[in-house]
Amino acid sequence: MPIIKNHASTSPPPDCNLSNYFSKTFFGLILLLFTVHSTAKTVYITDQNSSTAIDSQALFFINQESPLSIDEILKESNQQKFKANASATANFGFLDAQVWVKITYFDQRSNPSDDDLVLELANPILDYIEIYRPHQEGLLGYRSGVLEGYRSREIDHLNFLFYLPNAKDHPITVYLKIRSETPLSFPLKIKSVRDSFASGKLFSNSSQIFISMLLLILFYNILLALSLRDLSQYYYVAWLFLATLCSSILGGVIQPYLGEYGIWASENLWAIGSFTGVSFLMHIAMLLDIRTRLPAINKANHVLIIFISLNGLVIFTTDYRLWQWSLSVCGLCGIIATLIFGYGIRFNHKTSTLATIAFTPALTGLTTYILTSANIITGNWWTFNSLYLGLIITAMVVSLTEGNKLNEEKKKRYLLEKKNRLALEANNVLLTKSNNVKNAFLSTISHELRTPLNGAFATLSLLEESITQIFEQQNFRLPEDTHNYFNLIHKSNDEMIHLINGIIGFSELHDMHTKTFPSYFSPHEPIISIIESRRDLITNKNIDVHLGIDSLQPIQIFLDIEKYTKIMAIVFDNAIKFTRQGSITVRGSIEKSDNEPARLMISVRDTGVGIPASKIATITEPFSQVDQSYTRKYGGLGIGLAVCKKTLELLNGEMQITSEVGRGTCIQLLFKIPQFRANPELAPTSPYLTHTEENAKASPKEISSAEVSPETPAANDCNQNAPEQHHQHEQHHQHEQHEQHEQHVLIVEDNKTNQLVIIQMVKKMGFISLLAENGEIAVEMVQKQNIDLILMDCQMPVMDGFEATRQIRKLSNSLGALPIIAVTANTSDEDRRKCRECGMDDFLEKPISYQILSASIEKWLAKKTPTTNPPQTHQPQSQSQNQG
Repeated sequence: MPIIKNHASTSPPPDCNLSNYFSKTFFGLILLLFTVHSTAKTVYITDQNSSTAIDSQALFFINQESPLSIDEILKESNQQKFKANASATANFGFLDAQVWVKITYFDQRSNPSDDDLVLELANPILDYIEIYRPHQEGLLGYRSGVLEGYRSREIDHLNFLFYLPNAKDHPITVYLKIRSETPLSFPLKIKSVRDSFASGKLFSNSSQIFISMLLLILFYNILLALSLRDLSQYYYVAWLFLATLCSSILGGVIQPYLGEYGIWASENLWAIGSFTGVSFLMHIAMLLDIRTRLPAINKANHVLIIFISLNGLVIFTTDYRLWQWSLSVCGLCGIIATLIFGYGIRFNHKTSTLATIAFTPALTGLTTYILTSANIITGNWWTFNSLYLGLIITAMVVSLTEGNKLNEEKKKRYLLEKKNRLALEANNVLLTKSNNVKNAFLSTISHELRTPLNGAFATLSLLEESITQIFEQQNFRLPEDTHNYFNLIHKSNDEMIHLINGIIGFSELHDMHTKTFPSYFSPHEPIISIIESRRDLITNKNIDVHLGIDSLQPIQIFLDIEKYTKIMAIVFDNAIKFTRQGSITVRGSIEKSDNEPARLMISVRDTGVGIPASKIATITEPFSQVDQSYTRKYGGLGIGLAVCKKTLELLNGEMQITSEVGRGTCIQLLFKIPQFRANPELAPTSPYLTHTEENAKASPKEISSAEVSPETPAANDCNQNAPEQHHQHEQHHQHEQHEQHEQHVLIVEDNKTNQLVIIQMVKKMGFISLLAENGEIAVEMVQKQNIDLILMDCQMPVMDGFEATRQIRKLSNSLGALPIIAVTANTSDEDRRKCRECGMDDFLEKPISYQILSASIEKWLAKKTPTTNPPQTHQPQSQSQNQG
């Protein structure tokens, strides 16, 4: 329902002298009747034309001089100036003048008393409108218009509606005074309120429908712009938004929602229109790339953009509305756009052709609207709404074009992603092959380097053993320089092996396919094995080793044993390397809480050179060393702790380093243990030294209770005199030779040099050596001959060592339980894991020394005796073990 606004001018007149009142009324009516019949065309309102256009029946007076009042208009001289409008619509174009309208109407409907008549001016942006209607006191005025605010309207409507006085008994004349700096076109219509409501025409307005359509298209284009992320599309969205805003102001659609701000919008309409032109020109310039294609027009375009922007800024910041300039600007925009489109079409530029097709409706609609507003062409519904229609058609065409562009982009993106995915898959295949080739190369290079090194160093080891034996048989002491030569050979051997292991370990960890293979093992045993294998080096450097790890002996943790052993070896080797004198202390413990997984904590503390505080943060980075100068004292690649850190990350562990220069370093290793279990059958024993006579000879300095945990009263003695130690070892060795000379050792090796070297080592130990050149021969010999222990190479023709071990383990219990020691040049974590999984008991990496091989053989032959348990690798776990 419309909101009918009552005004004081329509209320009954105040009390006055009755004779005076009748006198004024009489003379007023005489004047009105005289004026109507003498100068005005009368509009007859009947039941058939209760809503009718009256443009051709109204009289108009254009006053371009000083403003006139209603009293002056009523003078006969001015009444004679009213004339009928030649066009079908009241349209005077862009006219800086007052327009007076005189309308005389006679209500001849059958029952008009309960059906009000209203006068409609179908132009919602007229600045000022004054209507003068007859009243008992004369003609009373009422003022409205967009610059008077929306509340000034008598009826809440987009257009201006005014109530008309009752003209049932005689014709009535009303006057309108209109002034506006917008197009002075205002189709006039008299409507019946009741009939208009019945037919739904009082409030129906096509402008609202058009603006709704534009808003919907605008929202769609905003989404397109966000998807395409193209600058020209952003300019287009800005143009469409400003064009929709201008259209909504022109159609009066937005004013009801702006309140008092509607006055500001109407005053700055031409400024908004100016920036609409700016965004349009920037969009066209960006879309058609006229900067490179049409540089001359591009300069003119820039000048016009600056001019239009200044025009808009002046309107925004001052009281000037500059509508004449703004109209000129619109014409210049059309000219520039036509030139740009024309050049593009001439040079067969596809985008220019599409843009011309898309924007032609908008430009045509704008031109038609301007010409209609200027009263150059006849106005009608189509011409007055040409701007809306043109914008909607252009917006729809551009939306379809941009939507198609988006689909094309998606299609291209899909094809590109598909191409990239296929290329990535192909690259992954190549990368996998490359990784396999790299792994094979590392394994091969390791094998090929270690095989000749084993021949050289093992032969030297035999030579050292033979020379020492000869000198002892003759009761001579080995010369000091000769002893030093052998020490240098062993040191060079160790350094070479450490370099090879470091490079291979570093390469393995930077392989993206590195995996962990957890299993149950005792964290105590790898530490003891590491220290035992470095006994000679520790002894030669006069370093004390103190242990506090006995509490770990009855514990089995669920972790990757190869990677755990690698970490411990790196940390312990670093401690030996950087400790010239003093001691190394290794401590370990298990912590278990209710809410968190158990943690294995192992610390390795040395009294070496230490690390500066500034270097601790970077010491675990690859190829980083404390001293990287050419004069550095300690060599190496600087990748040990980097490999250690990376391996710890794979095991979900962490490393903490504390150090002080000149006083030593402590490295604490923390492992999160998801599972662990205790084996009460494995009671804690004394530290790693196995010969009780050596422990008995240890001095208080060498076994310090202060350096050992309370539950571990004994410590390591690594400071024995080297010749005395060797003499004791030789006596022990001769005793073992006498007792075990009937034991048979099968050597499975394909390299001739290694065959000769290992055979000589085994013979020197007092065992009977047997030879198999590949795994297949070894399996046959195990079934046919009496064999006590097998030294198994891994990489061999016909059948490798892994498969041979699996075949042997499938044999009967007595044969399948033979100790098998891997003696191989394949030393990667994967190789170690494969050795363990196929059933091998121990792992010796080439090159091997006589002492290391002898110790390992004696160890496993001792375990083979009935008084000891079978090898843990093949013994099922006790069901009574506690699960952690």
